[in-house]
Amino acid sequence: ADQNAAATNLRAAIADLADDYDYVIIDSPPGEMMFVNMIMRVASHLLIPAGEDRSSVGGIRTLGGRYMTAKDEGAEIELVGVLPFGLNPQATRRNPETRKKLAEIVGDDGVFDSFVPHAAAAAIDLRELHLTAAELVDKQDAIKAEWREATRSGSDKSKAPRMWARDTNPLAVAYQKITVEFLQRLAGTYQTQNPADSNDEHAESAPPAEPES
Repeated sequence: ADQNAAATNLRAAIADLADDYDYVIIDSPPGEMMFVNMIMRVASHLLIPAGEDRSSVGGIRTLGGRYMTAKDEGAEIELVGVLPFGLNPQATRRNPETRKKLAEIVGDDGVFDSFVPHAAAAAIDLRELHLTAAELVDKQDAIKAEWREATRSGSDKSKAPRMWARDTNPLAVAYQKITVEFLQRLAGTYQTQNPADSNDEHAESAPPAEPES
């Protein structure tokens, strides 16, 4: 009963955002299963980030089971795909093996072609500077210049922003690719659910605001 009430409250909160946003994305911790189960019954689509370690792969199986249970119980949720994260772009031998492991669970079409690259330094910069990767690309030269000037002049460097990553452009490009693929996959699920709309030249290209998990 409490979970049903929470789901009703969440739906109402999301409905209040419908006029301001095309999509509402819910970032849910995978370990909080009560919360995950509730979101499965509220969200319209599911995106699963997955690392290359065995634990992450096992987590997909667990989450997949809960997804199927929610579907069997009437939840109107569709899987957008599994997004690999933390991959080394230069690991040209290991990355295909990671994708193969994921595809064994959700199928080849279920795994994103794009991925989140391992970028520990950039991740620290984004959190500490409160910027997105694209925003940091535009500001990184100025931030580095300010740090160099503080170093040269001997002034208090604690007041100057600092970057650890050499260049955040590759990460920003990766996020752009992920966004494009996510929207393409999302559109594909709507066409599958409403095939008549894909043949209607007057059909809207974007669906109304709905929650994503």
